[in-house]
Amino acid sequence: MAFWPTTQPEFIYLPIPAGLTFSDSMNYSSINLGLLGDIGAKALSAAASSPKGSGVARKTGNAIGAMTEDVIKKAGNMNTAAVASIAARKMKQDDVANVIDYATKQVVAPNTRTTFQNSNVRNFQFQFKMVGKRKEDTDAIKRICELFQNYMYPEGTDVILKYPPTWAISFYDGDGNDNQYIPGIYESYLKEFSTTFNSSTNIFRDDGSPLEVDITLGFEETKPLNRQEIMALRGSKYNDKTNLG
Repeated sequence: MAFWPTTQPEFIYLPIPAGLTFSDSMNYSSINLGLLGDIGAKALSAAASSPKGSGVARKTGNAIGAMTEDVIKKAGNMNTAAVASIAARKMKQDDVANVIDYATKQVVAPNTRTTFQNSNVRNFQFQFKMVGKRKEDTDAIKRICELFQNYMYPEGTDVILKYPPTWAISFYDGDGNDNQYIPGIYESYLKEFSTTFNSSTNIFRDDGSPLEVDITLGFEETKPLNRQEIMALRGSKYNDKTNLG
């Protein structure tokens, strides 16, 4: 795999680490529509899906009409206690509504629905152990650590700081081509970088270089992604109608 700060022509090539993890997650919440909210949502949804060419006012009028009819219909199917409980809550008399519900041992269904909010920004962590056999190796390890550390920091003064450069991350197969079996990573910031020298020994070479260096990298993508961006990252030709079976 390769890392490089997008503002610099310097590339760092390292083997793909074990336990490579991609974690995708979304934010969902919930709302209680209640009787009127549930009916209204259905009416407005039906209006929104009506044939093109009908005006906004016409669609809205149809939706309100449908909502009114459904309210009357559902109200007719409720018992007196349920109607009284709803009316009490609408008038902010929750204590009265609670007494009615308890006395009749029933509650009006809240009509809870799950609502989508947004996708989360993805984070990635990589760990590498680097062991140098020759001086050229230890010098290369030192340069790798310096590059990661240098380009995670911002440039600037005590007054103004410029954003640090973003990083590009790519995975390759044995022939040096993009690895089609590993998902892509969007442009990212290097948020964390830690270095451990000689984690399993306290021996240094004569020139002071450590026998081994462990590094941990923490990246965060610059934005939450949508489906088109995820598909573009992996060069996917799949769509919702693709038959994978």
